[in-house]
Amino acid sequence: VEPLERYLTWALDNPRWILGTHNYPNERDMDYCSNILVDITFLQKIYTELGNTAKAEEWGSIADEYYTEKICKWFFPENMNEPVEFYYTDSGAYKIGSHLRILKILNSSQIDGEYLQKTITLAKRFYDPTKRFMGYDYVKYDEMQYTIYGFIRQGETEMAANCIQATLRDVTEAGMLGEEYRGAMTKDAEGNDYESVFCQGVRPSMFGAELIIDNVWLLNGYYYHEGG
Repeated sequence: VEPLERYLTWALDNPRWILGTHNYPNERDMDYCSNILVDITFLQKIYTELGNTAKAEEWGSIADEYYTEKICKWFFPENMNEPVEFYYTDSGAYKIGSHLRILKILNSSQIDGEYLQKTITLAKRFYDPTKRFMGYDYVKYDEMQYTIYGFIRQGETEMAANCIQATLRDVTEAGMLGEEYRGAMTKDAEGNDYESVFCQGVRPSMFGAELIIDNVWLLNGYYYHEGG
């Protein structure tokens, strides 16, 4: 447990992705912050299983405060109707980023009120049953799945069900179990416009397999991370 605590203590002060030359200390990323809340939830479960309810409650309070004092202030600009993915502490600037990486926050137990409504507004603006992956782009396992879990948590069950079905359809049609998926316009055999789907990034990757497995389980009412 202690290594996980040390990591989360560091992550709370460094809520950003670091990869190669992409290392900006003043960057704050909603995607990463949502992951922190998820990880804290599992840390609480570990402590509860170990019988240490005091530590579980302590980390629950840390998560609640982080959401209120950091996430809400960084990613929900008062002059915007929708949240953003990036905030820069040195300049106070925002960057919209990827909508799917923002929507993961819907799975948190903390989000409510106007912040929930702003995020649902963003989700519905891109949601389109005529599109690949229901209109959501740059589909990776954790972003799509925690968005689906978020739709279920927030009562948007039709959106969740359609995203599950679309993900199973589109990952299968891509013909590759890889890291990330996108829809792209092309031509069919008769020269008509057609939205195909392709895989990019690491290939093969467990991400694609997990998208298939997790969504088949969800269709059967099984939350693997909840034990049933």
